[in-house]
Amino acid sequence: MLKLHPPSLVATLLEAPEETIARISDIAILLVELDSLDGALAQNLLATTSRKQSLPTPTFDTSSQTRTRVRVSPAAAKSGDSQRRQRRRKPRAFTSAMLEKQLAGSPHFAVLVAKRHTMTLEPRVRVGRSKSSDIVLSHPTVSSKHAFLDSDAEDVYFVTDCGSTNGTSVNGEALAPQETVDAYPGDHIQFGDVDTTLCLLGTLRSVLVRSR
Repeated sequence: MLKLHPPSLVATLLEAPEETIARISDIAILLVELDSLDGALAQNLLATTSRKQSLPTPTFDTSSQTRTRVRVSPAAAKSGDSQRRQRRRKPRAFTSAMLEKQLAGSPHFAVLVAKRHTMTLEPRVRVGRSKSSDIVLSHPTVSSKHAFLDSDAEDVYFVTDCGSTNGTSVNGEALAPQETVDAYPGDHIQFGDVDTTLCLLGTLRSVLVRSR
């Protein structure tokens, strides 16, 4: 049995028509590993994602406020490309069977990698302990403004550490403050002591369908 939360998002993924899933299957989801469903991490994730956990409108119009994928501005993309060349990484092997095993082992909370506040000049998805973050990780080892998640014009996702107190790592490799590295499906991203896994919506849906 899979230990995936929140139930509302699980139900939405299972009930969505195949044609809808096909058009948004490459949307990123961050799977946050939980110690307890009653803890502050889980409760604040539930409280701060309740309004944005419906499936995104299948559109590739980057000017739309309903989009889930976040595009960087030309200036930010240029800067990000320069930083990523320092730590260019190859994608890891990641299958739906691997994801199913992970979700059966410990509870996770699924969060769409999306802007929670559309009226903002910051195009990137902010991860942090502050409740103004797009993805709120209420944990003492997570800084108020811990990291950014983003994607470029080629749909490559990446993560940037914001000079956090306890650091950010990808697959066990620590990022330097303000450093940006590529992030691929299956990558384990650690914010302080909070473990997360990046996956795609289509992969998660296939696991849910197979396991029900």
